Amino acid sequence: ADVRGLNLATVTSDSVIDLRGRTLFLADGTGAGLGAFAVTDTSDGEPGTLRIEVPDGATLVNSSVALMGNLKLRKEGAGVFSAAKASQTYSGGTDVIAGWVRVGSAGSSHFGTGDVLIPEGTTYDAYGNADAAVSLVLAGGKITSIGEYATLPSTLTMTADSTLEFAVLPENHDMALPSGAVWNLGGKTLSVVMDGYDPDWNVREVTISNGTINVSVNTYNGNTKGYMQIGKLNGRDGLKLDLGISYMRIANGVNGNSTVFDLTANTPDESNAVWSYSNYRMQIFGTFTPQTVRGFNMTMMDGSTLNLANWSGAFDCTFTNPKYSNNTAGTLCNLQFNANSTVMVNLKGRDLWAIANSESPYIVTWKTRPDDTVSFTLDEVTAKKGFTTEVCDEGLKLVAPQGFSIFLR
Repeated sequence: ADVRGLNLATVTSDSVIDLRGRTLFLADGTGAGLGAFAVTDTSDGEPGTLRIEVPDGATLVNSSVALMGNLKLRKEGAGVFSAAKASQTYSGGTDVIAGWVRVGSAGSSHFGTGDVLIPEGTTYDAYGNADAAVSLVLAGGKITSIGEYATLPSTLTMTADSTLEFAVLPENHDMALPSGAVWNLGGKTLSVVMDGYDPDWNVREVTISNGTINVSVNTYNGNTKGYMQIGKLNGRDGLKLDLGISYMRIANGVNGNSTVFDLTANTPDESNAVWSYSNYRMQIFGTFTPQTVRGFNMTMMDGSTLNLANWSGAFDCTFTNPKYSNNTAGTLCNLQFNANSTVMVNLKGRDLWAIANSESPYIVTWKTRPDDTVSFTLDEVTAKKGFTTEVCDEGLKLVAPQGFSIFLR
């Protein structure tokens, strides 16, 4: 039979409780910690379950109970269960039914070797600690962390739209994805909300695929900045980034380039907007949808799309090579087309091709569909001086520094 009402005070420090497929129910509203004993399950069938209920407003800390064997942990109640003991080995996983679970100390494997299920209305709190070994299944719940630094789980799978919220204090500290992390978004949207002073989300040498990441920033003492630092993405199939932050950095020293599939750049603060910080370039393999004309340092790759469907007015391009592409307001800096590539430009439902010369990213032939309608080749000297394109009823208007314009219909 299942076990209830166990008096924890009678459990000696060297005790081992073997559930053998049964359920042990622990309810503690005092906020006290658990003693130094062990719970395991040695059965070969369905795992035994350790049910822990923590009421609203309470925190139950486990810094000493070893969880082992074929055991499942079930967290109930609106309170916080703080997993402060690392190196747990139980294999049945952790189901968070209500409330919070927290990484309560440094180290790894606070939740054993199975998945941690975070459904809607529940929270996984990294608490400023790093447990890269945790395997999370986000099913509508939330990941949160407040602290100087924190490392997110290496393995994450999503089954419903979910949220990541973090605040990094003091200035210029970050939330990081560990190198080699694999996140499968499952076709869902992960909404990332940054808080703190100049918060930084560090993403390097990882695989993120099959879904959308929407990044925004809260204000902190009037600050509206937010950074996303991307190194090499080992995998990016089906990835879309919708970024409502002021800065994106291409991390130094990681193969020179970042690779992004679809990107929507929607900065909230034009006066501070810098995209593709430093002299490393952002390679766009999918769709690039600029929402503002500020400081981009992009290379459009073969088969990619420049989406101007909702654009009106001037869309300025300057072929320069700034280390920090945040110069004059209203300038789209250093947008290039990869050599020998064809890029689709979407103009309010009409299609335009930009066909790059095989020898230079500055020589581009513009063609509408069908191909023989209009073409325009921008020579390297003119391109380096910059040109303006304007979306208008007739099509795309290109204005070179010499003062002439050409309409592409």
